[in-house]
Amino acid sequence: MSPLFASLIVMIYLVALLFTLKTSFSYAVSNEDKKGFDTISSHCILRNIISFLPALEILNVVKLKKSPKSIDCAISVCSDIPLIIKGKKISDDYFSSKNNNYGCYSQIKKLEIVNSTFNRKMLEHIPETLTELSIDSIEYPLDTNAREFNEELIDTIVKKFKNLEKLDLRNCHITITPKMIEAISTMPKLTHLGLSHNLIHLDTVNKFDKLKNINSLDLSYSKINNEQVMKISKMDNITFLNLSGNELSSENAQEIFKMSNLVSLDLSKNNINYLKNEALSEMKNLTHLNLARNDICFFSDQYTSKKSSLTHLNLSGNKLFSDAAHKIFKMSNLVSLDLSKNDISYLKNEALSEMKNLTHLNLARNDIYFFGDQYTSKKSSLTYLNLSSNRINADSIRGLSLLKSITDLDLSRNHIIDKEVVLISKMKNLTHLKLSQNEIRDKGACALSGMSNLIQLDLSDNKIGDDGASAISEMKNLTHLNISKNRIGNKGAHALSQRSPSWRYLNLSSNWSGSMYALMKYFSFLFDCIEYINY
Repeated sequence: MSPLFASLIVMIYLVALLFTLKTSFSYAVSNEDKKGFDTISSHCILRNIISFLPALEILNVVKLKKSPKSIDCAISVCSDIPLIIKGKKISDDYFSSKNNNYGCYSQIKKLEIVNSTFNRKMLEHIPETLTELSIDSIEYPLDTNAREFNEELIDTIVKKFKNLEKLDLRNCHITITPKMIEAISTMPKLTHLGLSHNLIHLDTVNKFDKLKNINSLDLSYSKINNEQVMKISKMDNITFLNLSGNELSSENAQEIFKMSNLVSLDLSKNNINYLKNEALSEMKNLTHLNLARNDICFFSDQYTSKKSSLTHLNLSGNKLFSDAAHKIFKMSNLVSLDLSKNDISYLKNEALSEMKNLTHLNLARNDIYFFGDQYTSKKSSLTYLNLSSNRINADSIRGLSLLKSITDLDLSRNHIIDKEVVLISKMKNLTHLKLSQNEIRDKGACALSGMSNLIQLDLSDNKIGDDGASAISEMKNLTHLNISKNRIGNKGAHALSQRSPSWRYLNLSSNWSGSMYALMKYFSFLFDCIEYINY
């Protein structure tokens, strides 16, 4: 069969398939006996349309079928899905009855406005059902006094939305005044307040004691200083606190560690270089701690107690060496631990032996060459392990292969070759595997083809050819494959294309396949619900 004739056959098939889908869709939106959205979403090409589409796009479906049932359905759906308005000049009557698209905004609960221009009068038309409001990066109208605008904006929000539970004013580059805080403090149901990327003066922080109902406070990137930290540390009602990006020192952090009611604390991207021995001793309720991207190089035994309540700890982007890491491994209650981007070079055999509850471990971008096997217990609870950008050798991989609990493994950028892939292929419980940017060839790819439970596989930027691609195409449960930047020609591309109904994601870009297969990327949306394909 000539390439030209084959291309013609493919084109005819695609046109026929397009006509079939168009007919099915037309029936779905015209059949009065069905329930609008349910009928449309039952079709493969539009599956789960309600859960994937933003609120504004749902309205386009309503316009195809203006029956009362579909409109009621849209109102209900739009009330639960956040309405996101991004990069627009919003008119004052945007939410008024004449522009209300069959009443779909009448019960809206969540609204997010991003990089948009508007007057506060626009808010007056929004229903009082709103429970969450987020305004990110206001574009002020011309000739507007920013301070007056924001005080009037806060005043309108306070008076209009009595049911508001969550308010975020992110990245608006405004000065938060005491008057604003006093107004916000009167909102009876408000429990979360976000003021990140704004300017907060000391006299404003002095009014924070009025925020009695607030339990979640985001003051990230707000240039918080020493005096302000002292005031914030007295807020006993706060359980969730974000102070990232504020250039806080170790001494400042020590004041925050006195907040005994905190459950979650984010101090990432500051200037913390050490923690005192008693640092976490008063934080009996703390479960989530983020200290990423500081300069911490020391971690004391005294706050790695087995009695610690911490379950999630992020110390990525610090200067921790192997000895400090081993002290952290004594925190037996941890469920998730991120030690990526540090200076860890090895892990002792008994390193993880006490971490019976750990399910997620990120050790990416260190310099680890040894990963012992004595702690790869069959009783391990570890399900996710990221060791990308290290120097993991064959002995370490042999130890890893004994970890039967792992289902998600990332060994990208480790100079892994085929004989090491054979060891990895013994991990039969893996469902997600990343091996990008290694030295894997056809033999390694063939070894992986026997991993019957794999659902997602990343083999990008290796040296796999047609034989390896053909072997991968036989993996029946695989739905997501990135095999870009390899040496796959038409034979391998053809083998992968033969099982197109099974793919949800397929990336074959930067290979050696011919132009005939490039046709598929222009019609990929027709292939039985495939979400992404790249040739």
